[in-house]
Amino acid sequence: MELTRAAADPENGASDVAKVLNFDQAMLTKVLVEANSATQAAAHAVGTAQDAVMRLGVLRVVSLALSDAVSELLERPIPAYGLEYCELSLHSQLASVAAERLIPLTPGLLRGELVTASLLHDIGKLVVGQILSETELGALRAARNVGCQWHTAEQEILGVDHAEVGRIMLDAWGFPEDIGLAVHYHHSPSLGGGPMAHGIAIADAVAHGIRDRAGVDTVVDCTLALSSASELRLAPESIKNLFDDVERIWLERTGHKPESAGCDT
Repeated sequence: MELTRAAADPENGASDVAKVLNFDQAMLTKVLVEANSATQAAAHAVGTAQDAVMRLGVLRVVSLALSDAVSELLERPIPAYGLEYCELSLHSQLASVAAERLIPLTPGLLRGELVTASLLHDIGKLVVGQILSETELGALRAARNVGCQWHTAEQEILGVDHAEVGRIMLDAWGFPEDIGLAVHYHHSPSLGGGPMAHGIAIADAVAHGIRDRAGVDTVVDCTLALSSASELRLAPESIKNLFDDVERIWLERTGHKPESAGCDT
């Protein structure tokens, strides 16, 4: 959370982010390994937090650190949602990469917190998936079978959806309020959450779409993504290019396409 706050402050630079990294040796080690990895193709090795931040960029450092911090949670299977081991983790990380690439396309509208919010946008499923009764689960699956989206079915049957539960979790953990709001409204960004909710809607659609390209049966809300793109003054072509960009970056970082739910990123 301290790293997220440091990265979100426009007056902070690489040295301020590096100061936070220096308080967590495990986190710093992960960032240094990435900064010196073959994917960086750098001529010389770096050995300090500040040099690593300079090489990778603040957004990538935040994404790495947060992914490491919540990896055990996101890797858990959620049978209620049909999610196997690591599938939520893969979707969340793809969304965070899409967020990284989306921010520079919207100068002044989206900030670094979008990477955090996109990584955590479905965290509420961890709670909802554990508390559903057999009756509720059956009703949700029946709604899904007739084309109803998860969050809509949740609202109708439970009176709350996983996005709102996610916001409650993030608020309880002390994350900045705008991150919680964006997560809450990422399925309905016109109702709240500001530009960041629109950003998550796009990142979520890109992550689903990439998995759909890989032959995984997903539900991609292209209408919502295009509407959010319009709100952020992005051309539809920009969204199409995001798919290719995120797939390329994923391949560069992991050495494989996002076709399986492996947790080796």
